Amino acid sequence: MLICVDPTAYASAARMFGDYLASDVRRVADGLVSDLSGLRGFAGHDPVGAEWAIAYDGVAGPTAQAIDDLGRASANVGALLQQSGFNHARAEAYSDVTGGSVLPAEPLAYTAGEARCISLASATGGAIGDPPVGWEWVRDACGLIWPDGDPGRLRETASAWERAAGRLDDGWLLVSQGITALDEVDSPEIQNARGVCRTLKTLDELANRLSNSTWPMPPVLRGFAIESKLGGNLPPGFPKIDRWIKDKGIAISIKTINLASKTYQNPTRLESLVKRYVDKVASFKGDQRGVFVIRESQITQRVLHIGVPRNATSEQSEVLGLVADYAEKRGVELIVEVVR
Repeated sequence: MLICVDPTAYASAARMFGDYLASDVRRVADGLVSDLSGLRGFAGHDPVGAEWAIAYDGVAGPTAQAIDDLGRASANVGALLQQSGFNHARAEAYSDVTGGSVLPAEPLAYTAGEARCISLASATGGAIGDPPVGWEWVRDACGLIWPDGDPGRLRETASAWERAAGRLDDGWLLVSQGITALDEVDSPEIQNARGVCRTLKTLDELANRLSNSTWPMPPVLRGFAIESKLGGNLPPGFPKIDRWIKDKGIAISIKTINLASKTYQNPTRLESLVKRYVDKVASFKGDQRGVFVIRESQITQRVLHIGVPRNATSEQSEVLGLVADYAEKRGVELIVEVVR
């Protein structure tokens, strides 16, 4: 077998994997564990929250462990590439019949460090206090469970994974530059480096899914998650609106529409739904839940804030534009925001 190599390309790639990437990935793992520390029991005891927690726990822990393992794998690949480059450079020096080549210095090996066991807190359980007085009557009559999930912790968890995904993406850009230098090299060691690249890309995509996981959620929990992300601050079940900016008198209804759903691929159905949302906000005259009161005299502005996923079709975008005009005539400001 003919092996064609460039020792300088090996040295550059070794530094990329063994030093830069290994350090970056370790920092991602450390940052993720730190960010998620103490974030436990936030999904809620209700059936939807409990189901989501099981799915999250099954993916989050192994993903964090794989990120940490990748840091050591990167260091090992760096050491392998470094040693291979040294061996090839030495072979070239020995094969120089003129005797003019200088033997390369023995390289300092990159070290992978000790293996670690990464453990993340479970999302299973509730993090909000006891249900309000009288909830037991609703529970007994309707068979409902108090939704005690914590939107704040859910939002913090999503942000932690989003940061990790961004850092892994930076690492992918870095390592792709290093591996490009070896594209023309025909050598067995390169397959190990390419394996690390594939793993890094997979973990990057997985971390993105964990940070952007609201759309695959069931509708109830998805709405709960996005409502918290968009600033919902009213008690659960408050009629018609979800956010109240008291000092400015702004009443905001937060809704989510999964534009990828087959139902809303139909422009007529989408228009009808959004207009119904607009009409509900327009008709809001204030209300009360327990000690929380909003009076009509306090309201200066009504807003419908809709969270949607990316990649809306041109027909859907056109419908939302038309409904914005309808909302303005009804005294409602329509805001459509892409929510990851």
